[in-house]
Amino acid sequence: MLEGELDPPNPSRTGEYWLHRHWEGDTDTGYTSWSTNPYVAKAMAEEAIQEHGLEPGVLVGRVRADSIEDCRKFEGSAFTDEEEVTVEGTVTGIQVDPVWSSLPD
Repeated sequence: MLEGELDPPNPSRTGEYWLHRHWEGDTDTGYTSWSTNPYVAKAMAEEAIQEHGLEPGVLVGRVRADSIEDCRKFEGSAFTDEEEVTVEGTVTGIQVDPVWSSLPD
């Protein structure tokens, strides 16, 4: 298992305007998106791999929700089926496991 942190792509882009832009698909913001459902996370990762021509393979990053201050967590997205939490700023204490082979399709 690896541990680490994740910085948003553009930390200066925060606030209500950029949060809504992030939810609408412009993810060059001060936010990162997290799914509470591992199957949704897998589907979104696979879509990103195909869309951006990335090498196949998915890592699962887990973080304790209670380790992030409530004022930095926002529920919702442009797509209601994503079961998403959007987090402002750097997320620390992430545990990473390559576990997708154990999840059924």
